[in-house]
Amino acid sequence: MVYKLRWYNSQLKEQEKEIPERIYEDLKKAKAYFLFSIDLEEKIALVIDNYLEYETEILSICEYSRVRGIRKHIDMMNDRLKMDRRIINLLTSTRLFLDHTSHSLSKFYDKETIPRLFKQIRRQEYDKYFSYRFLEEFRNYVQHAKLPINIISYSGKTTQENHESYSRMTVKLLLDLYVLSEDKSFKKGILQEAQKTSSNNKIDLRPNIREYISCFIRIYKEIKKATHSDRIKYKKVLSDSFKEISSNKSKSIQYFELINEDNNSNHLNKVFFSIDLLEYFDFLSDKNKIHPNVEKSYSSNIL
Repeated sequence: MVYKLRWYNSQLKEQEKEIPERIYEDLKKAKAYFLFSIDLEEKIALVIDNYLEYETEILSICEYSRVRGIRKHIDMMNDRLKMDRRIINLLTSTRLFLDHTSHSLSKFYDKETIPRLFKQIRRQEYDKYFSYRFLEEFRNYVQHAKLPINIISYSGKTTQENHESYSRMTVKLLLDLYVLSEDKSFKKGILQEAQKTSSNNKIDLRPNIREYISCFIRIYKEIKKATHSDRIKYKKVLSDSFKEISSNKSKSIQYFELINEDNNSNHLNKVFFSIDLLEYFDFLSDKNKIHPNVEKSYSSNIL
C-alpha cells in the first residue's frame, strides 16, 4: 500500500511525494473534521440569514404601507403569503441545524460526550423558554397541517417626537389559537400555555420568533465552545501542511490531494482539499458573530 501527498500551485503544476500512513490518516481525519466545522457555521448562517430576511420583509411591508397606505384586501393576502414563506424558510433552517449538527457530532464524538451535551443544551432551552417549546411544536404543525399566519394586522399610531406628530406603521403576524386547536396532534400542554399568554385567543408570532432565534444563538455558541479545541487543532494540521509543502517553493500552493494506491498504482482513495476552505471558515466564523440580545432589540427609522 502506498500513500501520497500531491499538490498543485497557482499555475496548476503538479508535484507529489510519498508519506507515512499515519500522516495520511491524520490529514484525512483533519479534513473531515474541518468540513464538519464549516458545516456547523454554514447551518447557523442559514438560520441567521433566514431570520434577517424575515425581519427585513416585515420592515418592507411596513414601509410600503406607510408610503402608499393600506391597500386592497388581495394585497394584504399577498403580504401574508410573503411572511408565510419567510417563516417556513426560517423554521426549516432551524430544524436542519438541529438534525445535521446532531448527526455530525455523533460521527466524531462518543455519544456520552459532546452529543450528550448538545441534547442537554437543547433541553435547557426547551424547558426554560415558552417560545422555543411553542415554535418547535409549531414547526411540525406548519409542516403537516397549515401555513403559519392566519391574520396579518396593520396599525397606524400617532406619536409625538420633538414636538412633532408622526404616524408609526406596525405590522403584526397573528396566529388564531382556535384554528390551532382544531389540529388534535398539536401538544395540548403547549397550546394551553399559548392560550394563557394570548390576547383574544391570538398570539403575535414576532416576539416569539425573536426569542426562539436567541435560543439557537445560545445553542450554537455552546457547541462552538465545546468543540473549540478540536476545531483549532485540525485547522492547524491542515494549514501547517500547506505551509510545509509551500516552503522553498516559488509558487503558492492552492490545493492538495491525499492518495491511497495499491502496489500496482491503482487509486483506492483520493481526498481533495483546497486552501480556500481555510479562508472560507474564517469568513463564516466572522459572519456569524451576532448581537447577544436579539430578542431585546429592534430596528427603527424614526428620525
